[in-house]
Amino acid sequence: MLIIILILLFLVFLIFIYIASNFLTNKYKRLDDETIKNNQAIILLGSGLVKIDGKVLLNNRAYSRVLEACRIYFLAKQCGIHYKIIASGGDIHNFGISEAEAYSDIMLNLGVDKQDIFLERNSLNTFGNAKFTKEIVKELAFDKYLLVTSSLHMKRAERIFTNMGIKIIPAISDTPSKDPIVVTHETLGIVRSYLYNYN
Repeated sequence: MLIIILILLFLVFLIFIYIASNFLTNKYKRLDDETIKNNQAIILLGSGLVKIDGKVLLNNRAYSRVLEACRIYFLAKQCGIHYKIIASGGDIHNFGISEAEAYSDIMLNLGVDKQDIFLERNSLNTFGNAKFTKEIVKELAFDKYLLVTSSLHMKRAERIFTNMGIKIIPAISDTPSKDPIVVTHETLGIVRSYLYNYN
């Protein structure tokens, strides 16, 4: 009897992951070239850092986000459009370097001009990304910003940034996945986002 209950619970969990992952990602597609050509600014969201053998490195999701921001930047540059990139993310794990700084280092090595990168180093979560990025957005004063983040993270990020008064266009950086840990985290994150004070 216990085995049957466990199997049923596992099946329910699998159904939840399938439904939740579709809910999180269904409306988002890879950014098209025309949208890139009609805008001039990116907000790049952090996805964490890892320390391996004493070296601070980007995790896999972070690399995909940085590469997508660079793809947009260089495609626009080929068309004579000059983009600005706001890299947003603090030092969550106390590694001595913020996500924004680590991402900036990669972008500079790939050829992004230093004067085109703006750093938001204080945020520790998605709400903080929006809250602290808003101050930089006020200075740059673009009408809309391409928001670069992972597909599973986009729905929560879009909701929070929109509620913070920042007009964004979703720019997913990867192919949607059904990672159960990430799906559960993002689903709970959306529920939690209804409790934030956006004023």
